Amino acid sequence: MDIHARLTLARIAPRKMRLVARTLPGLKASDAEVRLQYLAPRGSQMLLKLLKSAIANAKHNFEIDPKKLVVKEVRVGGGAKLKRFMPRSRGSAYRIEKKTSHVDLVLTDQEEAKKVGKKSEIITRKVEELTSDELSQKGTEKNVEEEKNTGSVKKTSGQVKTEKQVFNRRGGEG
Repeated sequence: MDIHARLTLARIAPRKMRLVARTLPGLKASDAEVRLQYLAPRGSQMLLKLLKSAIANAKHNFEIDPKKLVVKEVRVGGGAKLKRFMPRSRGSAYRIEKKTSHVDLVLTDQEEAKKVGKKSEIITRKVEELTSDELSQKGTEKNVEEEKNTGSVKKTSGQVKTEKQVFNRRGGEG
């Protein structure tokens, strides 16, 4: 079961918030909480508060033990921009955009996290099952397509080599 918590209009740029948010997925909720307590960026305190809220949601609403929770994902998106103006020289104005962020935090049980891990293992096995011959054929077809787009076609099966000529004003070969 997924537990969601959302923080809207956080007064920090999404780019700065993502630096902290990328460190969390895959960690146990308790480990993520400890990590956020000791990270320096300002966004870590906001994410810590959000994480505690998500843990409280799981405990109160779904009666899930907080020790079994894992951070599944953290999505950070841009919110509304506060537009301000700073006076500049000769009576002009310089626009300042104060960015805000929306953050979605998703927690899940450890058991469900293991199921998701198994699905990713199955996908990687299927990819590995492709033979090297299939991959090499796909690669050569792609190379021929790229060469057609650039104007030069080179085939080794006895066909004629054609190249696109470029006009040169000075009479040199192009």
